[in-house]
Parts: sequence; structure tokens; C-alpha cells
Amino acid sequence: MKALTAIALSAVREIQVLQGPHIAEAEDAAMARLEEQMASSSASARGALQTLAGVLPPASKPHLAAAATALDRFDDLNGQLIALSRRNSNVRALALSMGEKRKLTARCEESLNALQDALRKRSFTGTR
Repeated sequence: MKALTAIALSAVREIQVLQGPHIAEAEDAAMARLEEQMASSSASARGALQTLAGVLPPASKPHLAAAATALDRFDDLNGQLIALSRRNSNVRALALSMGEKRKLTARCEESLNALQDALRKRSFTGTR
């Protein structure tokens, strides 16, 4: 479960790393490649959360729901950033990247950390 939360967080961080080059990029083909990488990372984060949903105890489900909501909002902001970047509205895209998105990412990270903490408090016994 720790690995799955790390995968989700890492995927969000990968998207963040790609946003700067996307904003600075002038070529459509290069932007499209960056967008494909972002989409792949987003799918990875969602897949990790879906897998977690199947193995988490019921008490941890609210934390998972909060993480999923934060990821939805992050993807929405990332979509806005990409649209602005494609229009070369670099100032607004950069403002999203550095301001609003950073706050949302912090909330997403808090949700994932809370989920990890909740999982650490649970004792799981392996069965064979």
C-alpha cells in the first residue's frame, strides 16, 4: 500500500516537472509528446488509487476519496494550464503552475500522507 501511494505521488510530481517545459515549448509536436507523458502519468496515479481502493480497510476510504478528489482537481488545473500554454498564454499558465496548482498539490500530498499514516496504524496479518 505504501508503494501504491508512492506511485500516485510520483506520477503527480512527474506531471509537475513536465509543465515547465510545456509552457516554454514553441513546437506543437513537442507539446504533444509532453502531453502524452502527462496523460500517462495521470493514468498511473489513477491506477494506483484504484488498486488502493480494492485493498484498503473501510476506515481509510475517506482518505482515499479525498486523494481522488484532489487528483481530479489537479488534472483539471493541468488541463487549463495545457490549454493556456497551447495558446501561448504563458503568464496565466505560469501563474497556475506556481500558485493555485502548488496549493492543490500540497492538499493532495496531505491526503496521501494521511492515507499512509492511517495504513501504518493498521496491522495487517498475512495469510497463506
